Order: sequence, then C-alpha cells, then structure tokens
Amino acid sequence: LGEQKSINTVDRTTTSRWVTTIPNTNNSFHIGLFKSRELETTKETPTATLHYNTKDQVDAVAMDVQQSLLFYSRLFGPLSIKHLNATELPGNHGEAFPGLLHLSSYAFFRAEDVSTDDFFGEQFTSHEVAHQWWGISVKPLIYRDRWISEGFAEYSCLMYSQLAAQEGKKFFRLLDEYRDQIMSFGKKAIGENLAPPSVALGHRVRNGAGMNGGMAYNAFVYYKGAWVLHMLRNMMIDLKTMKEDVFLTVMKEFYMTYNGKRASTADFQRTIENVTGADMQWFFDEWVYGNQLPTYTVAWKKEALPAGQWKVTMRVKQEGVSDDFTMLVPVKVVGDDNEIIRMRLQVTGKVSEVVLPHFSFEPDDLIFNDLSSVLCEVETEKF
Repeated sequence: LGEQKSINTVDRTTTSRWVTTIPNTNNSFHIGLFKSRELETTKETPTATLHYNTKDQVDAVAMDVQQSLLFYSRLFGPLSIKHLNATELPGNHGEAFPGLLHLSSYAFFRAEDVSTDDFFGEQFTSHEVAHQWWGISVKPLIYRDRWISEGFAEYSCLMYSQLAAQEGKKFFRLLDEYRDQIMSFGKKAIGENLAPPSVALGHRVRNGAGMNGGMAYNAFVYYKGAWVLHMLRNMMIDLKTMKEDVFLTVMKEFYMTYNGKRASTADFQRTIENVTGADMQWFFDEWVYGNQLPTYTVAWKKEALPAGQWKVTMRVKQEGVSDDFTMLVPVKVVGDDNEIIRMRLQVTGKVSEVVLPHFSFEPDDLIFNDLSSVLCEVETEKF
C-alpha cells in the first residue's frame, strides 16, 4: 500500500516509511512468501499484480481482477492509483485499501463445473476491486452514508457478473437471494417480528437486531443498498429502446464529481436530479431513509374490443406499507406471437384499479414488476 520512501536497519530492526497516494483512514501491509503474476491491463487501467499461495483457480481470480478493473474503469471513470496489488489472505476476510486488495483464500477455491459454482469467488473478487471506486476514491461522508461504499460495491460486482461476465441468470438469482434475506429479516425465530432497519442507519442497523445483528448489516447496507441502485437503474431505463444511458451517466457523474472527496446520500440524490431533472426526494425518503417493504397482489383480465383491439384491466393491492407509499413498477404485456409492450404503473394506496392503453394484439401474459425492478413481494390472484 503506497510508495516506500525510505528504509534503514539499526540493531536488527528495520524501519521503512511509506506514503499513500490517496489519503485514507485504514492502511495495511501484507507480508508473506507469495508467488506473483503480472496481470494483463490496458492504458485505461492501473497496472496490477496478483500475489498468491493457492494455485487452485488462480487463473479465474486473475481474470476477475483484470476484467473487473477494466469494466469499472469504463463504467465509472479512471482511478487515481497507478498500480493495484491483489493479495491472497488466509481465511474468509477481505478488505480493500488504496492500491491494495486482501482477497480471501476462499475466492481461490471454485468449482471446476461452472454449473455448480456458487459464484462466491467472482463476487468476492469483483466486490473488493469495486471498492477502489466506492469507499476509497469516493468516501462516505458519515456512517449514515456507508451504503455508498458497500452497497455501491455490491451492485457494481452484480453488474460485472451481468454485463462483463454475461451471467444474466446469475444476476437475477443473486438479486432474488438478497431480496429474500431483506424481506425475511426479523422472522428467523419463533416469536420474532423485528421491523427492518433503514439503509441510512449505516452500522447502527445492528442495534436492536439481537442475534440478527451481523445479518442486518449485510442485508440492509450491502444488499438493500445494492437494491436501491438496481431500482434507480430500472427507473431510468428507456422502456422503448432498453438503453441505460441515463443511469450510466449518473454513476459516472457521481464518481467524477466526488473522486478524492467524501460524498453523502444527499450528494448522490442531487447528482441524479441534476442529470434527470426529476425530484427524487420521495424515492430516497421511502427506500434509503425509510424502512417499508411492499407486497403487491396483482390481478388482471382482458376483453376483446372492435377492430381487433384488446382492453386490459389491472387491480393491484398494496400491503405492508403506508397508504401514501408510491412506487413506479414496470409492467410487461406479452402477446401470443411474442409481441411485447412495456410501461410503468404508478402504484399507491391500498387498492389501485387501472385500464391499460388498448392493445392491437391479444395479451397472452402480463408480468408485473418486470426485470425484478422493485424490492417487493409479488403475489397473484384471479380478477
């Protein structure tokens, strides 16, 4: 970590002085007998070296470090560091420092058969690489903004799996697993019914969680923090073209503006509002500062109209949240010849009943909460 400025030995004691290129509150050395591999990098990224002891799947770890380094550089912007050292650390701990990664040995043990791999290694490695952007280059202002480090790094590694590694099914599977942990919080033991904490509590999510304290930090700072970014991303998708230019602009603008600085949740909200022109206070009140989690029960019916048109009526019941809780939920209507129309439905109140714009094809299926766009439970019933 950093650059060695001096070294001297007196009476069998060697003292060295190191200076970091980036101001940092946590610093580390990693001393050991390592094998080293110089990784393939480009002019877009810092140079990088992998230091390891475990030979098993070292190629996979090397690939994830160099590919995620390039992916994030293109996604968010260039790093200030000139070189990255990724080191194997015995045990299950991992941590990132400016220009230095501690990677758990478990990241090096991966299933030979990809179909049985739980993808821990890929996620672990790319998460720690993402901290060079989120948590190190852009630091949370206070503990309430901790999700800007952990939640951002977690969603970055999900995007790495989805877009760079082209594992779309894994992306949604992991989102589902994180959603299940969030939604089931406080219901693990008989008689428990703890209220879920808000993302903005930072490390204080552990308070009052009892035996669920450690799980609460993972579920609401890491996982719900990642889900907040996922919801924002899907709210910004152009449903006609499925282009994601707006969200990608937001993330790059936020990184480039606060690189080398501390940033707050309010700073991130302001960045979104500057890019989109939309007031986002309602969203942050609900999903970052608030702790409500909706359950939707959906019913729909279709009716043939003259001239080959079709009418669809939807009913949505909203539970588990206050009556004024509002969310934009994507709906996908699919025809029997695979025609597809996407739209967003604003859901608020206990019961909403709407007639969708008429269709020129017969709807065969209706998917509420398309692309797992909202952190919620969805149930269906007959109209």
